[in-house]
Amino acid sequence: MQSNTCRKTSIFSGTTFILLAVLENLAGRNEVAIQLLNQVINLQPNFSEAYSNLAKLMEKEGRLEEAIAHCQKAISLQPDDSSNYSNLENILKNEERLEELN
Repeated sequence: MQSNTCRKTSIFSGTTFILLAVLENLAGRNEVAIQLLNQVINLQPNFSEAYSNLAKLMEKEGRLEEAIAHCQKAISLQPDDSSNYSNLENILKNEERLEELN
């Protein structure tokens, strides 16, 4: 019997699990998507794309402080990736908190 959790193996691909999380999100299973992204982060804690995607899901779920924290983590891991800044800007703009960007 196989477990539904990621295992740390040579075939583990964070990108694959991010794609699965996107599919779960599109199917309306946001909690499953969040679990998948958290598993990626547990196995690859420096994978900024997982934090970025998790931030988007957290915003969608109304968990704004968590979304902001995940955006900030993605930025700290990949400061040259402008999409991380855009994600944070969009969350803060939606919450009318743009002054926090400075």
